[in-house]
Amino acid sequence: MEGAITVPHSAALEQGDVFLDVPILDAFDIDGEAQFRLIAGPAILLTHGCAMDKPVRDTSRPKIEYLSFARLRTTDDLTVDRKQLLRNNQVTPYEVMYLGRIRPVGECYFSLHETYSVPAFHFDLTLIEHAGQRSAAPQRNDTRVATISVAQRSILTSKLHGFWTREVPASDALA
Repeated sequence: MEGAITVPHSAALEQGDVFLDVPILDAFDIDGEAQFRLIAGPAILLTHGCAMDKPVRDTSRPKIEYLSFARLRTTDDLTVDRKQLLRNNQVTPYEVMYLGRIRPVGECYFSLHETYSVPAFHFDLTLIEHAGQRSAAPQRNDTRVATISVAQRSILTSKLHGFWTREVPASDALA
């Protein structure tokens, strides 16, 4: 699967896991007034694995209280130029990342402008041994369909750094 953007997910939660149904606070406009509703939809996990593997005292429960997500969007409403920019799959622009085709959603991307948190208890997390390390795994509401590849996770790390700090990551300065 060399060059793949997404790959099958593991038993453990990993940064870049793609979920089909996660609670999302949807905002929309009615006559110039912001309206909100809670919906379930596709999203990507942004929380890093090292934030999810710490136990509560001597239990099998992770200490983490919230998981960070970004809502997935399809490329359907984007201009041809914007789609091509995303498909180039570069570190810049920092605020968006292309994920390719996610079944059954379609051709997807996400924006770091649309990040939000979901309480960890929504997933009833437990700690498991995975690949020789302690990792969090969901026992409930696990609607994952994929995760991003190792190469894509590296791009995501650079995008997160650039987006939140507005500093050019060292690896980008060399490119």
